[in-house]
This record gives sequence, structure tokens and C-alpha cells, in this order.
Amino acid sequence: MRGYGVWCAFLVVFCAAYIYALFGDMELPGYWPLERAWRWGTTGGGPSIGWYAKVVWAGMAGLLAGAVSYGLGRFWPGLWVPWLNWIVLGVALAALGIAAHREWTHWGLW
Repeated sequence: MRGYGVWCAFLVVFCAAYIYALFGDMELPGYWPLERAWRWGTTGGGPSIGWYAKVVWAGMAGLLAGAVSYGLGRFWPGLWVPWLNWIVLGVALAALGIAAHREWTHWGLW
């Protein structure tokens, strides 16, 4: 069960960090294809490809949460209870909906 808890911790924190990267004022690298330039932050004319940096940021946060969950699972084996599955599922689905709504409305697709 410890491995399952690690993946669930990774998923919840990954989702939260990705949503924070979407809405927060984070200075992440991005590529502006029309200008053929790499820059830190959100300054630049036209659309940028910043998705990769958001995924790396969220992945690092998720890995840290997974490592903490693994360590806690070693010392507290009964930490994971079945009702937490619904929280993980709810967070993942909410993050998916929030991210999709933000991207679709931001780029005029919805």
C-alpha cells in the first residue's frame, strides 16, 4: 500500500503545483516561436510555449511529495486510509477541469 500512497501524493501535489503555475505569478522559462527567443517570465510579444516548464515544475514538486509520502509510509504504515482515494480522485479531476477551462478560455477556444 505504501507505493500506492506515494503515487497518490505525487498526483495531488503535481496537480496543485500545475494549477499554481497556471494562475500564480511564477517566473518560468518559455520559448517565443514568433521571435525565436527563450526568456524567463511572461514578458514577450505573442504566444509562448511555457507548458514544458510548468510540467517540470509540477513534476519536481510531485516527486518531493512522493518522497515525503514514502518516508512517512515507512514509519507510519497505517497512514493511508481508503477514503483518501476519493480526495485524490477529486483533486485530480478538479485540477483537470480548472486547467482545461483556463487554457480554453485564455486561447479563445471556449
